[in-house]
Amino acid sequence: MQGQLDEWIGDLPAEWDAVKTKQLFRILKRQVPHKGQTILSITQQGIRPKNICVNEGQMAGTYDGYQEVFVGDFAMNSMDLLTGWVDQSQYDGLTSPDYRVFAPIEPSCVHSPFYSYVFQSLYTRRVYYKYGQGVSNMGRWRLPAQTFLNFPLPHPAIEEQRIIAKFIESKTSEIDALIEKLSREVELLERYRRELIARTVTRGLDPDAPIKDSGIEWIGEVPEHWAVERLQWHMEQVDMSNTPIISTQVLSLVKDRGVVPYEERGAAGNKAKAELESYKVAPPGTIVMNSMNVIIGSVGISRYFGLVSPVYYVFRNKVGTSLEFLNYVFQTRRFQKELRKYANGILEIRLRVSSNAVLKRMLAFPPFSEQQEIVEFLHARTNEIDSTISNINRQIELLGKYRKQVINDAVTGKARVGGEA
Repeated sequence: MQGQLDEWIGDLPAEWDAVKTKQLFRILKRQVPHKGQTILSITQQGIRPKNICVNEGQMAGTYDGYQEVFVGDFAMNSMDLLTGWVDQSQYDGLTSPDYRVFAPIEPSCVHSPFYSYVFQSLYTRRVYYKYGQGVSNMGRWRLPAQTFLNFPLPHPAIEEQRIIAKFIESKTSEIDALIEKLSREVELLERYRRELIARTVTRGLDPDAPIKDSGIEWIGEVPEHWAVERLQWHMEQVDMSNTPIISTQVLSLVKDRGVVPYEERGAAGNKAKAELESYKVAPPGTIVMNSMNVIIGSVGISRYFGLVSPVYYVFRNKVGTSLEFLNYVFQTRRFQKELRKYANGILEIRLRVSSNAVLKRMLAFPPFSEQQEIVEFLHARTNEIDSTISNINRQIELLGKYRKQVINDAVTGKARVGGEA
């Protein structure tokens, strides 16, 4: 086991040591009653105070028995080695008894920022993950205490630790600035995409066309020759039962992707026959809406013959109405905001809109030929935008990988900092 653990470091510079974690750090377990101390949460943006007044994050029934954390202590979510994190605290407070709190045994031998990067590299490169125990697909993949304590760590001289940490901070700040700039470009392109669709499906392609007041607040002004009519004259509900079983292909509705086979979203497992019989059939060329999430844009066109959840609606367009045009209208935030008025439920993320409420909404419809022109235009423009966004996201992904590599190479001596390679 120890030989396997040593593999992650590889060859270190001759003047560096490889030491076990327990030679540098000790685990702390200071469980105390809750007397108003700040509750701390471990996030990938650092260890932060949790706002318990507004129920931020997962809330505990009681905070008695939580662990004390002081400024300078390390804390890690050792229960989740996939999306969890480890960092040095800038706050005094309490954190979950399930987390691991630890601190340097001899602070004069440990430059904490350097070891923050070391521990975080073990997370981001999934090194800790290989040695976890539990149920990984339920977010309970924990690192046993003894494995943690026996994990090998690089240990250069304290001054070199400081130099490396300073180098990493400078280099990652440059990378983070680039990522932030690119992320902002993606946000602007996504906003432009939304605005382009919203403007085109309500004003058409001819900027000089005479306009009129639609009489519908959320629609506003539309071209004079467009008809303002209820959706029910342009589409109808398809309520096809899967009893007896017609199909076993389960489909999922993924926001911003549309309707995809269940397995394509990373889900696995077979549905029981009894469950499949309760599903609805969604033929290709229909619009699928999630009645519980339609107000946030969970809608898309099915290109498959398959089954959808009983809480989904399936609609088909009527003659003279473009299915693709309807789909673009349903993607607009203005339409989603209009549906919000007719939603019922307790939680915002589970507000249900009835199919009748959907069909009774008023929309502006251009002639069929103009609908087709709008669809062709939006297809071309949104494909261009999506391609640009995809390229930028690829750059962000590569920068993220480069960032991880910079940290790993620096903390393991693969890239010498402030000296010869």
